[in-house]
Formats: sequence, C-alpha cells, structure tokens
Amino acid sequence: MMTMLGFDASTPNAARIYDFLLGGKDNFAADREAAGTLMRLLPDAVAAACENRKFVHRAIRHLAAEAGIRQFIDVGSGMPASVNTHEAAREGEPAARTAYVDHDSVVVSHARALLATDENVAAICGDLRDPQDILDNPRLRGVINLGEPVAVVLGAVLPFLDDASARAAVSHLKRVIRPGSYVVISHVTADRVGDEASRKAQEVYFKAGTPIVPRAKGEICRFFDGLEMVEPGVVGVAEWRPELCRTQPRNIIFGGVARKPG
Repeated sequence: MMTMLGFDASTPNAARIYDFLLGGKDNFAADREAAGTLMRLLPDAVAAACENRKFVHRAIRHLAAEAGIRQFIDVGSGMPASVNTHEAAREGEPAARTAYVDHDSVVVSHARALLATDENVAAICGDLRDPQDILDNPRLRGVINLGEPVAVVLGAVLPFLDDASARAAVSHLKRVIRPGSYVVISHVTADRVGDEASRKAQEVYFKAGTPIVPRAKGEICRFFDGLEMVEPGVVGVAEWRPELCRTQPRNIIFGGVARKPG
C-alpha cells in the first residue's frame, strides 16, 4: 500500500475524483478508476461537474459585481483548479477577500501553496458539521469580517453530509451571517437518474470513504428556507443565468443563490 504525505494514494478520494472530472492533474490511478466507473454509470458526469463549477463562478461574479459582496467563504472548496473562487470574485470586485475551507488537510495544503498568496486569501481546515468552528478560525477571521455581509459558497458539499448534519449546518450559517449576506448552494440529485445507477454511483463514494446523499429538488429548495431567492431560483446548474453556447446536460446537479433579508 503506497502512502504519500499522510494519505493513501491507492484509495480513491472524493476531492481527487472531482478534480479528475474537471480535467485536473491532482489525482491518482485509484481516483481515475473511480471516476471512470462514475462516467460509465452517469455519462453526464463530466459535463455536470464542469457546469457545476461554472455555475459557482457565475454566481460569485454576480454577487461581487452586482450585489456588492466583497467577502466569500468557500466551504468544501476542493482541489485548486482554474478558475478559483477568489479569481472569479475579483473579476467583479478586485478587492474581494476569500476564505477556502475543506476538511481534507491535503486539499488545504494544496490551497495554501497555490492560492493563499496574498493577505486577502486564506485556506483553513474545517468540517461543515461544525460551522461555528469554521467561522471562529483565526485564519478565516484574518480575511473575513463577519460583521459585514458575506457570501457562503456550498458548492456540491452538502451531499457529503447526512440529512440532520446538512440541515443543522445550513440553518446555523443562515442564522449567524449578517443580513444582506448570500448563500450559494449546488447539490447533486437522483431525480433524473435510475435507481440502479444512483445506487452504484453512491457505492463509488462509499468506497472512497465519503458516502454521498443525493437529494430531490424539493429537499434542495428547503435549504433556502427563510432567504430571498435570486432569479431564476433553484434550477439545473447550466440553467442559472447561462451564457451563450453553453452545454445543457441532464439536470443531475441543481443550484441556487439566495439573500438573507433585513
């Protein structure tokens, strides 16, 4: 068994599987094999992963350029890959500040080496199941002022939490962020995937040590309860304010953006 920097390269990892689907290079044979299984089960997997990342970037650019948001907390940020959250934010607001959060220490090490290169970017270890611990982290507080509006980005991370943990985490974040803040969520669904393909896809992530919970669109919408939805609401990620000449994969990931009123 080969281990590197504290992790087992022979075991697939969710962040590295996603990196491979996005065309990244921070992955190993086990990750590529797991991704290949996903791609056979879900031919839309690569397109959906790419459209999910593009959705997140469009949402961030919109919030920076049009909603006046200058602070972004990207939870479950995953492996760095072009374009990254702070880069998308700075397209709309050059002074934007970004904190990257991931529970995987190897991911955070990559982020610190490649992204946290100035005083307005930080990368920290944090578990979404303990959102207050994330918000209390001194590194995060060094770049994020929680007394001002922020955008909390939960891009395809909630499926890795069970129902109780996911609801509790989002509820806590909605409660403590300042009015005028935003929440960005994307979430995988099995609404348009056969039961057998869904079950086998979930097995891939189970073997990677990160069980995944696809949720119906109605369940995803409830994460936004109490917030003001930004048009067009919760839709397939490729359908959220699309640009010209965009692909339209089957909706296996839904996304939305909403504002805390007040």
